[in-house]
Amino acid sequence: MTSGATIPHVVSLGSGVDDAAVVGGKAAGLERLLRAGLPVPPGVVLTAAAYRARTVPRVDLRGRLAVRSSATVEDGPRGAAAGLFDSVLDVAPEDLEGAVRRVWASADSPAVAAYLEARGLPPSDLAVAVVVQPYLHADERGTLYSRLPDDPAAPRALVERAGGAWLEVDRDAGDPLMRLARAAERALGCDGVDIEWLRCGDRLWIVQARPIPAPVPAARPDPALWAFSAADPDTTWRWDVTHNPDPLSPAQIGLVDRVNRGDLRVVAGYLYAADRPDDVAARPAVDVGALDAMERELERTGDTVASALATYEAVYRIYNDRLAPGLRAARRALPALLAEHVGPDEADALAHVLLGAPSDARLESLLVAVAEGRLPRRALEAVAAPMAPAWDVAVPTYGERPDLLDAAIAAARRSGAAAAARDAERRVRARLPPGARAAFDAALAEARAAADVAELDDRLFARAQWQVRRALLALGRGDDAFFVPLDAAARGEVDPAAAAAARAQMRRQRGLAMPLAVRGGRPLASPPAVAGWAWRGRGCGGRARGVAVVVSDLGAIPQLPAGAIVVADTITPAMAVLLCRARAVVAAHGGLLDHGAAIARELGVPCVVGCAGARRALRTGDRVFVDGAAGWVVKLRG
Repeated sequence: MTSGATIPHVVSLGSGVDDAAVVGGKAAGLERLLRAGLPVPPGVVLTAAAYRARTVPRVDLRGRLAVRSSATVEDGPRGAAAGLFDSVLDVAPEDLEGAVRRVWASADSPAVAAYLEARGLPPSDLAVAVVVQPYLHADERGTLYSRLPDDPAAPRALVERAGGAWLEVDRDAGDPLMRLARAAERALGCDGVDIEWLRCGDRLWIVQARPIPAPVPAARPDPALWAFSAADPDTTWRWDVTHNPDPLSPAQIGLVDRVNRGDLRVVAGYLYAADRPDDVAARPAVDVGALDAMERELERTGDTVASALATYEAVYRIYNDRLAPGLRAARRALPALLAEHVGPDEADALAHVLLGAPSDARLESLLVAVAEGRLPRRALEAVAAPMAPAWDVAVPTYGERPDLLDAAIAAARRSGAAAAARDAERRVRARLPPGARAAFDAALAEARAAADVAELDDRLFARAQWQVRRALLALGRGDDAFFVPLDAAARGEVDPAAAAAARAQMRRQRGLAMPLAVRGGRPLASPPAVAGWAWRGRGCGGRARGVAVVVSDLGAIPQLPAGAIVVADTITPAMAVLLCRARAVVAAHGGLLDHGAAIARELGVPCVVGCAGARRALRTGDRVFVDGAAGWVVKLRG
């Protein structure tokens, strides 16, 4: 199209128009394939101009039709937007207008909005052209990646055939499908191509082709950052990723400094803790009375920043000295007993199910109780209002976002976790030797009580942090108070320019590839991803498929679309409010006995945790399949 020319509402495939702004990414790719002489079914494109005018022009095609989206943000080198826009197959000619309007309407979904936001694309950049072709009754169909997405230099390709079976094949093989894939690479001018293919009799067709987007590598931190750990080569410092996966605000760093006894370290904004062995012989009991002591400190807090900080320090001291040692010991007892008598491979999974009995100590249980009318909304507000999805004083609480509580209540539903826990308890007791059953009962009771105490101390700690947040906001400097050094903020010395610089630094830090652990002045190796299209973790629950929403910043408090597959670095306790609307959960870190799996179990959604490869590779808008039972996460063809 020439500049200033009127853009028609319909053009034929093969007419030479390959501008994605006119015909969308999918049609632009098909046009280039046709120009190279590759087998693409004939058809027409209802252009972006037709979408903007909301006019469905007449097309001269007979027989059943395939109506596929070709959005301007689809199938490009920056991203595929796979699965975000509808396609309608096997359409009668008289139903064409309804099918086209259905494709257009899919652009208004929350998942599309999240995709655009994640890539910094304004909504005005989006238009949905539509490809209309004859519907081909295929003898076989599938997907082909001409290069391994996680290892593009390898001489291998991935082929999916009907039924979902994936096969690695020689990319230089001489069979017709691989020859077609290499020709598509040349036509699109890319090193790797993802194609959808059909076989009708002896003939192969390509109905969709797009470049395999290259992942943006994370920046490596300066090795000098780990010099602090060289002084004590026997101590491992671990990233506190299950609680703090994001860089901390200056205010939160100030709180860490106030309670640090030499066992905490903030490195490039990320919190690391010294991993020193507990005294196993001591085996302290859980000090339930510590909860009352924390409550008394919270009740004494005044309105000043100094008073709130003093309370925060006191609450942390009680937790660290009186609660933490007993909770660590109680968490280890049940899996250790199960490993001894049932087997180490089953221990964590069984413990996860056994701890699924409902408890009002858990936020997700309260959500279900309010949704079912068994508790008033104010009972949930009393617990959730001081909480935030991230453990950072700079992050607004749910009390500041009541709309998120409304959405969570509307979506909360009862799961089968309680029945599963009772059934697992019966099965485990039946497998144990008689002499071990009393020890099992005691370990289970202790583990359940400890889990409740851990949830209750989280509530109290959230209140302590909320009191600091409230006192800083009362200074009248707005959110800037959280992005200058804490002592300066407490004195009312808040420089907007310094706050803006701190925010910019946190954005840069978020792109760092931080190691999970360091020792002796150097990072310890992290486990590699399994593959570029399938990843393995520890799973629970059933199976689900849907569109991924990647939560890269817990502090942003995203409003998740219903039915999203939530993919995050970690799942914090307060994220139960967000996850009520999720179809499944994938977390890079954590195990079956951590918060993420516990929340998913209570909400009755499939979950895979400890799945770092998926978190690094998936992007908002990708279609994924989550198999909680097997612990697999698979990226699907859109």
